[in-house]
Amino acid sequence: MTGYLLSIILVVLSFLLKLFIDQRPNIPIFIKALLELPVDLNFLGLSFIIAFIIKDTKNSTDGLMYFVCYLLISILTVFIWKRSTDCFVQIKISYTIFLGILNFLVSVSLMLISLNLLN
Repeated sequence: MTGYLLSIILVVLSFLLKLFIDQRPNIPIFIKALLELPVDLNFLGLSFIIAFIIKDTKNSTDGLMYFVCYLLISILTVFIWKRSTDCFVQIKISYTIFLGILNFLVSVSLMLISLNLLN
């Protein structure tokens, strides 16, 4: 339980640092940081998969498979994040919302899968 709480704190801290360091936060900056949050969640999920591999040597084959798949999906997530940010800059709000929600759904799903591996 403590590990999960620390992981959440780490993601929130990363989000807040991006939001407040060397800038005055405003709505566009907040939205851009929010659109980037799924990428942070993916890399946290990758760290959980690494922990799964390290936890037990019997997990290495499955863990490596999860890691490669997760890494490929993370590349897709970065692509969606970049597209959603471009749409936001171009004031294509409906595309921004669609891509942002899609990215969150993918990231949260993968995060839950990686968390379940640790249990």
